[in-house]
Amino acid sequence: MIYKSILPKFSSKNILLILWLLALLTLNLNIYSLNNFDTEDIFSSKNIILLANYIRYFAPFLLLPILIYKNFFIKKNIFLNLFLFYGLWQLSVYVLLNKKIENFDNFLIIFNMIFVLLVFNLGILSNYKNFLHKSLFIIIFFISIIACFFIFKLLFEFFSKPEMLYLYSSKSLEAEKLTLYQNNPRITGISRMSVILLFFIFYFESKFTSQKIKYIFFLLKMF
Repeated sequence: MIYKSILPKFSSKNILLILWLLALLTLNLNIYSLNNFDTEDIFSSKNIILLANYIRYFAPFLLLPILIYKNFFIKKNIFLNLFLFYGLWQLSVYVLLNKKIENFDNFLIIFNMIFVLLVFNLGILSNYKNFLHKSLFIIIFFISIIACFFIFKLLFEFFSKPEMLYLYSSKSLEAEKLTLYQNNPRITGISRMSVILLFFIFYFESKFTSQKIKYIFFLLKMF
């Protein structure tokens, strides 16, 4: 049956990996990225992107109670209790001391952090095979997409505009401009992601002995 071949793909481990990816997708989003929808054209590209931004922004927060519930059914540990206590304390501080909307991002970052910690707590204590390796692959893939996208934009701008002498003068990464209706990353952020990828390229290169493959890795490192 077709459904039997599909269902195994949605095992508990794979669901946790999807939640890990969902947490990564919240990076660089803030409350000001959630613009008003276009009421004239409901199915416009803007509305589709904004809907995706809303889902990415709020999904970890809304799914957090489910993770807390699931964690109670595995081996309890002191870290889980500390995470929950810390989250409740932050919530109390937010509600009692300051309700300004611009501070909601800081409040949500705390809960996203707890969300990630509970994902890994559940994955590790459930002894899911290769869970950490697959989680590492997901974040490498995630960083690669973002870094390569903006690197190619910078290269295109550098060769098409002779007046561009250094990366801080780039129009592609201007703080005032948006990509997918969210703030552009800074050039320092792209640089840090590139350095992380460089370390992983060195690591993966050490796993191969073929000279042809090593030549490919050499070109990647030079790039």
